[in-house]
Amino acid sequence: MNHALTAPLALVTLLTLPCAIVQANPRGRIEHRRIGESSSIPLLPEAEVTALGQAYVLQRGLIRSDEAERLEPAFAAGYARLSREYGDAPSALSRSLLEDESGAGFDVIEVHPAGPVKGAVVFLHGYAGAFTLLCAQMARAVRDLDVLTVCPATTYHANWASRQGRAIVDATLRDLEGRGVGPILLAGLSSGGVGATLVAPQFADRLAGLVAISGARGPAPGVPALVVQGRRDRWVSARGARRYAQKAKARLVMLETDHWGFLLDEDEVARPVHTFVAARLRSAPSR
Repeated sequence: MNHALTAPLALVTLLTLPCAIVQANPRGRIEHRRIGESSSIPLLPEAEVTALGQAYVLQRGLIRSDEAERLEPAFAAGYARLSREYGDAPSALSRSLLEDESGAGFDVIEVHPAGPVKGAVVFLHGYAGAFTLLCAQMARAVRDLDVLTVCPATTYHANWASRQGRAIVDATLRDLEGRGVGPILLAGLSSGGVGATLVAPQFADRLAGLVAISGARGPAPGVPALVVQGRRDRWVSARGARRYAQKAKARLVMLETDHWGFLLDEDEVARPVHTFVAARLRSAPSR
């Protein structure tokens, strides 16, 4: 898993900075919602929070220096692109880091397509918190399919298989179902991929498919699945991904990337995701 922990205490320096709630443009719009109980913790600008976190995890030795050398410019480029596409995009990262997410009340980032919604991908974040940057990357992979990308937040531990994690997934699905959105696929990255594969059997009758990126384990999901894994991943075993894919009868795509492939090699990861989601939308009944 990605064990890069951002220091929650560093957020106090950002509490007065503004953060937009809704941005619109020709590509669609990105939006923040709170489901359930409200929160008093401000939504903070994600790029600044991430910059603090990068310094913290490098100082603590939670990631290697060679990884940091590649990740820092990738995050900078990613946030520049996010700003070009959506302006000051909202982020729930501050609340995720301060553990203000539970089944009783949690944040959701939604990336809406420009056209009528033809389905949804619920994307579970990994360890270190709910990054809008990565949510937007998943949305780009399926943007031309007119898919609504929905990214619920749990705490930075990303324990989606816990009672609270499962409650958040259930509430997210119920919210989409109540709005008549479907078909719905469940996806996850790193610890979110593990979480998605662990909880998918519980929600299989409500899902059209499952996508696990850089993290997969658990029982057969009961729905068609895609597993995307880097051969050089030192956090998640490629052998484990193969075992899960065999058990799940999933399509397995092995890439010449490491654990950070979703960020560093976005197009390589996006291609199989796009192909799989498109196929599932064609074959699954719409709502």
